[in-house]
Amino acid sequence: GEQYLCLSHPNLILHFDRIIDILKKKNQIEKAIELCKEKLLILKNILGIEYESHLRIARILILIATLYEDKNPREAHQYYEQALEILEHNKNEEIFQICLSTMINFYWKCRMFDRALMCQMKLLNLRRSTLSSNHLDVAYSLRDLARLYRAMNKSNEALQYFDQSLHILQSKYGSEHIDVKKIQKEIIDLKDIVKSLSSNADEDYNNRRCSNAHKAFFIMPQENLTSQSSTSSFDTKTKSSTSDSASAICVII
Repeated sequence: GEQYLCLSHPNLILHFDRIIDILKKKNQIEKAIELCKEKLLILKNILGIEYESHLRIARILILIATLYEDKNPREAHQYYEQALEILEHNKNEEIFQICLSTMINFYWKCRMFDRALMCQMKLLNLRRSTLSSNHLDVAYSLRDLARLYRAMNKSNEALQYFDQSLHILQSKYGSEHIDVKKIQKEIIDLKDIVKSLSSNADEDYNNRRCSNAHKAFFIMPQENLTSQSSTSSFDTKTKSSTSDSASAICVII
């Protein structure tokens, strides 16, 4: 087929994807990786200088990355980055969205939230640039972005994007749709968490203030540091000793 079709033809990409998918289902991961790398070598000889920027290469790099996800996450990350670099300079909306979506899932799984957030932002911006502002794909990208911020304990940002997503979904589905109700619940739950954390912080602060305000006081006698003259009379020494022992300092414990 590759002799008669353009190397980036959708049918070629789809056919190769299916072969890799079959191998994955048979748990033949090593064979799938080997096949992908062989295909890269073949395409490198065919494409020459175009190899570094060709969409077909980006797609195969994504496939290899998905195969490495469980086996070697570090290797998967490197292949994703290579694919992303190609797509940043030679954007194909469909492949770019596939790449970003799979990267987001991968980084979520690895709890690499900063990288997942970067990819989610790219995906949202891509969809906003190609779709209407109230498109459902935009709404779900906003929702996913909100969930990422929630996982990063950034509640204000999470609530902001939840609200934007909810606004679009309500306008499309109405108030009774299951996705609308789910987001409404997520917003309520997150607000409850924020309120609870704020209440606990206030309570802890007040407890510490009360604790400081009721600290115990005790009197510590001050040592008589005054040197006595050897010529002082017994009465003078007695008065001085009595006076000195009566002096004290106040200590907070």
